[in-house]
Amino acid sequence: MGVERPEIKRAKLPPPLDPALRRLETAFERLGPLPRADIFSQPSGPHRDCFSAKKIVNMFFAGATKEELAHMAGCGLCSLKLSRYAQLTEQALPEMVTQGLLARVKGLFVPRQQARAAYCGALLHISEPVIGINPASDPTLDFSCDLVVGVEGDLPKIDGPSIQVSGPICATGATVGSTVLAGKKLLRVRFEKAHVAEYVRREVKKHASVSDTLVIRGHLEESSDLDFQGQATVEFTSK
Repeated sequence: MGVERPEIKRAKLPPPLDPALRRLETAFERLGPLPRADIFSQPSGPHRDCFSAKKIVNMFFAGATKEELAHMAGCGLCSLKLSRYAQLTEQALPEMVTQGLLARVKGLFVPRQQARAAYCGALLHISEPVIGINPASDPTLDFSCDLVVGVEGDLPKIDGPSIQVSGPICATGATVGSTVLAGKKLLRVRFEKAHVAEYVRREVKKHASVSDTLVIRGHLEESSDLDFQGQATVEFTSK
């Protein structure tokens, strides 16, 4: 008596692709995987040159260019987003840095519940981001930069003696004026005989140039508890 073998069911093959569909499939294979869209790098606004979320963060961390200030002067939406970012509290900054970009830009689109922050971010514009120094001689220099504090409204009054610059350049106390650049009103602060840090002079002597981030902080005259702070990247080269 023979053993009955189970019937093996063969899978049905799919019907052959239509020649047109086959050509389309081949074209997609040649293209390869499509790049993943980065929504934080996409312009967010009615214009093609509106600021993306990453651009706004970079402007507050590395400084604003003349072209970015010109766009800000003519675009109310981008100016509003910059203003919301500038109103982040001092206590929130370390948390945002550790949580990454998404947490940094959260304040751009979510209205704040606090009536007033203890800290106001400032945009820095340095017209000459490359500074020539002589590392073997005078360790001081005169330095000036432009500030956008509060982003919207009239220029605030800031307390000149309270202004400090730290990092690669160190000084306390500055003269305060104003200027107009690319249609935007700016505060101009000037430090006289600011001290160039020893590590900067040493690195310039060894490598001819070095880049670092300077920080400017000060106090608003009309507020008893509101400070501002901004930063920008500068490069030092040998004269």
